Amino acid sequence: MNRESAWYVAELLGPITIWFWLWKRSRKRPVAWSRHGGLTLYAETLLALPRREKVRLLLAELLPLFLLWVAWAALLSVIWRIGAHRELAPAADWERRLVLVDDLSGSMQGKKEESLRQANLRFLASSRGSAGRRVRVGLIEFSGSAAVRLPLVPLARGEEERELNVRLQRVVQSVSTKDPGMGMGTELGMGIWAGLEAIVRSGRWKDAILLRHWRETQEALGRGARLADGAALRKIFGNHSDAAIVAFTDGMVRNESLPTARVLEFARALGVRSYCLSVEELPAEIATNAYRTMTRIDPENEEGFQSLYEEIARKETRPRMEWKLTERSPWEGGLFALACAALVGSVWFRDRAIPRGP
Repeated sequence: MNRESAWYVAELLGPITIWFWLWKRSRKRPVAWSRHGGLTLYAETLLALPRREKVRLLLAELLPLFLLWVAWAALLSVIWRIGAHRELAPAADWERRLVLVDDLSGSMQGKKEESLRQANLRFLASSRGSAGRRVRVGLIEFSGSAAVRLPLVPLARGEEERELNVRLQRVVQSVSTKDPGMGMGTELGMGIWAGLEAIVRSGRWKDAILLRHWRETQEALGRGARLADGAALRKIFGNHSDAAIVAFTDGMVRNESLPTARVLEFARALGVRSYCLSVEELPAEIATNAYRTMTRIDPENEEGFQSLYEEIARKETRPRMEWKLTERSPWEGGLFALACAALVGSVWFRDRAIPRGP
């Protein structure tokens, strides 16, 4: 029997034992007999009373003890609450959805392109080592337009999942500026928007209503229309605080078809954390709306570049911490024994204070 089971048995048997002892004492010496000396005949009369009257007298004897017990339990509950405190603890149920958004414009050809692939592989390895099945990863490539190379798929550990992991690595290694539609301009906003769509519509690709709202929002962002408040957007698209986007670009273009700052504002409203990594300085409106911006990054510095991706992966795959109310049970330690002793002592003092009959 472990410690927890032992405490449970003590909590169960302790009150039962005390109540049984008090009940036996009450049956042996009723209130009337304890307060009237010399009433032997009255005591005999009590024994001859009908069962109903005996029950009534027994209740009259036990009711004060019951009230005392309730008051004692209430005091313990107050002490329990006073002793409670809050502390950070891992959430019981959590999941992470991470999307990599890679710039594969023409200026990325060569060593920068290969360094980005290796950084993505290191990101996958770090994510898998931290959390395994609770992490889903997607991959978006963009230049003048965006393309989904890898939808959100679960990362896994273990021999049975080795084949899946090898396939994921092959997909990541295959991203290239020579892919159809890549190697042209740098539409960062389109890339991040594709990453958001992979997160928001994951598992709901056939939801026509969601698709209509999604397209309407995209058109509104392109026109520069003002977004609804965050609560209204989360009601339509959901809360995605378990998701993050890691976007890398080696430069920005003017007059984007979908402004990056507006897309990041939309992501922030849905609770999605967006990391914007850039070789060049990013405009102030992007830094304001992104979760975190890192600029002046040199992809050709392979170790530093890959370490940055590894750091983000480890941060994002840590178990989510939340404040929990931890309580110290009053039945633990010496408090329960002290309370029981006080209750028994009060009964003993009551017996001593009230004179007995002959």
